[in-house]
Amino acid sequence: INDLTNIKVVQAVMAGKISAIEEVRTEGSSQSEFRRNADGAGEMRAITIDQLCASLTNLHFIKIDVNGADFEILNGGYETLKRFRPSILIEFSPGMIEPKDFSRTLEILEEQSYNLSFFRGHSVGALEPMNRRMLEETYAFWRKIAGGCWMNLFFTPRRNQKPAA
Repeated sequence: INDLTNIKVVQAVMAGKISAIEEVRTEGSSQSEFRRNADGAGEMRAITIDQLCASLTNLHFIKIDVNGADFEILNGGYETLKRFRPSILIEFSPGMIEPKDFSRTLEILEEQSYNLSFFRGHSVGALEPMNRRMLEETYAFWRKIAGGCWMNLFFTPRRNQKPAA
């Protein structure tokens, strides 16, 4: 519509690892949920960020908003982060993210020398720096009260530091 030539839209089911999944639709809703499928009936293939981006020659930005699987999906992009160092926007919903996925993703982003900021006022307002301790405290608080809080986290690569080998 906008005659943009530097954007490629790919319709794919993303996951933290390549797997067979099934789509489960919520009655009366336009939203779907994707679950791992053990028996293979009605399966689709889920791909990782690394698999999706393997043939790219450049990548500047990744946006992830998948209601709790955000960090799991980012975990499947380790090589892509190392190779392209894109900025990453994640809609973070602490009550929907498993602790192991949360911790592993923070480790990956630290290994790859990323800075963390968040948007004060959710999706509008100032971009403010946040450190790992602040994010862990926010996560623990919202997990404890099981709230439906969300915030947009923005990860940017540190330009003067090399990522992990």
